[in-house]
Amino acid sequence: MKFKIFTTLTIFCLLAFGIKLNAQEVFHHISNTHVYDLLDELANQHIIDLSTAVKPYSRKFIAEKLAEAQPQTDKLKKQQWKQVNFLLKDFNKDLLPAKSFEKRLDLFAYKDTLFNITVNPIAGFVYYANNNDKMYRQRIGGEFWATIGTHFSIYGSLRDQTDSRVVADSPFRNDEPGANYKFKGEPGKLTRGGSFDETRGGVVYSWKWGSFGVLKDNLTWGNSYHSPNISSDKAPSFPFMRLQIKPRKWFEFNYIHAWLSSEVVDSSRSYNAGASDRIIFHPKYFAANMFTFKPLNRLYVSVGNSIVYADELQLGMFTPVLFYKSVDHTLNGQGANYSGQNSQLFFDLSSRNIKNLHLYSSLFLDEIALGRALEKDQSNFLSFKIGAAYSNPMFMGTTLIAEYTRTNPITYRHFVNTTTYASNNFTMGHYLGDNSHEIYLAVKSRPIQKLYLEASYTKAECGPTYEYTGKNKSGLGLPFISETVYDNTTINLKAKYEVINDAFLVGGITLSESKGEMAATYTPPFYYGEDGKTSTVYFGFNVGF
Repeated sequence: MKFKIFTTLTIFCLLAFGIKLNAQEVFHHISNTHVYDLLDELANQHIIDLSTAVKPYSRKFIAEKLAEAQPQTDKLKKQQWKQVNFLLKDFNKDLLPAKSFEKRLDLFAYKDTLFNITVNPIAGFVYYANNNDKMYRQRIGGEFWATIGTHFSIYGSLRDQTDSRVVADSPFRNDEPGANYKFKGEPGKLTRGGSFDETRGGVVYSWKWGSFGVLKDNLTWGNSYHSPNISSDKAPSFPFMRLQIKPRKWFEFNYIHAWLSSEVVDSSRSYNAGASDRIIFHPKYFAANMFTFKPLNRLYVSVGNSIVYADELQLGMFTPVLFYKSVDHTLNGQGANYSGQNSQLFFDLSSRNIKNLHLYSSLFLDEIALGRALEKDQSNFLSFKIGAAYSNPMFMGTTLIAEYTRTNPITYRHFVNTTTYASNNFTMGHYLGDNSHEIYLAVKSRPIQKLYLEASYTKAECGPTYEYTGKNKSGLGLPFISETVYDNTTINLKAKYEVINDAFLVGGITLSESKGEMAATYTPPFYYGEDGKTSTVYFGFNVGF
């Protein structure tokens, strides 16, 4: 098996080294939302053209898009132009020679004709208070990125975070990125807190029309402004290999192979290690590809498939362009459900053909079976999202967003516990999980340079969690939200001011109400008062992401 993996990696490397190289890829994390929001705004207003189905973008890509927008002074408003130039103080490091532009403040930065490196701290403290309790979230760490020559890049970060109250554990149905806590306090108690550390980074080899990297990071697939339903950042970052090629302006291909955490104990391999047992989990893997086409200007159509598989690595899953459900049939036969793996199919559509308006939709099909697609009592498991974002040219920096997501029963789940669409027990799809729907409305505004305002309304409902065994048509034909076991309404008002590049003052208020028999389970105790209602005020700062 090691020989098979080595052979696959060798093929990738031989391909890469045979290409003329002139690019570097350092991926810019999706939590830096103000950069992504500005690019969306510029794309909506037809200042740049942008495919937004796959994130994160590389620093080089972001720099090129900002540089493309900068000279279009006839289209840019004064405030937009200032913001583009403000960001280029950072991203010009990926485009221009050293000392040829005004540079942002960094802890350490160096660039010559061969080597380019930046090192910065990560720090943050946010204090929260409501009628239920008080808490804080603090983090500290550091990050760096570097490029060597014209084709190698490396980046990494480490952040250690403490939450005085647990708000991002796997049972909670909120859009907080998941965390592997070291808990402090008894389960279910209001005062239970925890800490966790998160490291991200990778090594990437790039050429003119593509890149290949070994990474541990977050990624999202599918257009969305509030938790994609194909691949989201709800699960903690996991290690993966990524291949991305863009041979033409009208075509892009993405492939990943990931190592997930099943957290399912392998009792046959676990053993006594002295004072206690050595716990070993069953291995779990994920392979996915996405083909993106541009049939018309500013119209992008994407299609792809994925598979979650367990027990041992399979060379067929390292082949980027295959249909993995068929590979599974070859390897495991079609006679027994429990011998196979968990496959998915997905589509994404993004249109900015109408100036200022972004229309998008994504469809995720889990365990699709075309033979029963039209049978009401044997319906397929799917999640779909539809949305629109309007960047108002009269009020620069303002975008109105409306988005609806529906996820049918059983979607993202599987009767084999090692092949669920999850890592570390956090879903990799939409944060609400199966048998749920959500309405999301938001206004994002930048009334003056470096001041970011956001107001959002979220209405989320979940139905019961049905039994799913994979036997006797279990899971088929189940009613969508036959009863509401979780009903959450959240209004969030948020303000951020960027003092210097990537250093923010933050503050806001969150009004939340959770109802239903599962509300106490799905809601962090900090946000679940005696009647399920809380009004939370928060303020603080962050440096880095």
